[in-house]
Amino acid sequence: DEPHTVGSVWEWTSTVFDSLEGSEQSQMYPGYSSDFFDGLHNVVRGAAWCTHGRVANRMRNFYQRSYPYAFIGVRFVRDAVASQDS
Repeated sequence: DEPHTVGSVWEWTSTVFDSLEGSEQSQMYPGYSSDFFDGLHNVVRGAAWCTHGRVANRMRNFYQRSYPYAFIGVRFVRDAVASQDS
């Protein structure tokens, strides 16, 4: 079995949503991102089961921490311990 890591839920991160270095406000969607650079939104990555395949795993998105209607999960990671027997 392959680990299932993409496609079920957006992956919640501790990164506060803010502009990336060198980014410019979109002329097509002027209020889409910059209105949310308020310190209340966190970055989510990947995609959820309902995300279109063209954008899955290719973008970052954002949600307010208190927003209850997002398909978001977490991934727990730990360092692998090298075997003492080698």
